Amino acid sequence: IEVKTFQRVSGGCINSGGKIATAKGDFFLKWNDAEKFPGMFNAEAKGLQVLKHTGSVRVPEVVLVGQTENLQYLLLEWITSAT
Repeated sequence: IEVKTFQRVSGGCINSGGKIATAKGDFFLKWNDAEKFPGMFNAEAKGLQVLKHTGSVRVPEVVLVGQTENLQYLLLEWITSAT
C-alpha cells in the first residue's frame, strides 16, 4: 500500500504514534522499543479484541502487529475524534 502522508500524533508517553494516510484509508501506527517493552502490542491487540466483543465502546480494528529489528509496532484503524 502506498503511503500518501505520515503525520506524528502526540499524546503517548511510552509509545510513538502517527497517522498514515493511504489510498486504502487512514491508519494509526504505534511503535516502541521491543527490548524495553516485549510483547506490549501483542497484549494490547488481544485486549482490544476483548473490548470489541463487549460491544460497549467503539474499538479500532487491529490491522497488524509486528516487529522489525528492535522496534515493535501496532497498526490500527484510524478513528476520527468527535471533538
